[in-house]
Amino acid sequence: MATSKTADNPKRPSEKNTKKIRSRGSVRPYAEKAKTSRLGFRVSEPQAQIIRMASDISHKSLTDFIMDSAYQAAEKMILDQRLFMVSDAIYQTFSDMLERPTQENEGLNNLFSSPAPWDADDLKKT
Repeated sequence: MATSKTADNPKRPSEKNTKKIRSRGSVRPYAEKAKTSRLGFRVSEPQAQIIRMASDISHKSLTDFIMDSAYQAAEKMILDQRLFMVSDAIYQTFSDMLERPTQENEGLNNLFSSPAPWDADDLKKT
């Protein structure tokens, strides 16, 4: 005779457990969608031991720990390409430079008035 405990899928959280997880705010935006992609990689034994130790310390499954860590690193990498953090003084200097009136720059005028080297062939054909 199967009890209700053995009939439940042990890998699938119950509604009660799901609410607990969400109330702690540990669910990331990627966790809300169905997981349809698979990533795989190999690591050395010392790397695996360190990653397992860190996942144990953080009280996360190995998969959740690796996913959270990789996701945070990816977000940081993307933001580093789009967002630049500077001090107030540097930002003010930059803003002042942008607000200055334009100045004549003979070198830029010459550069932009001549055809680009890759367009030189097009000029000869016409």
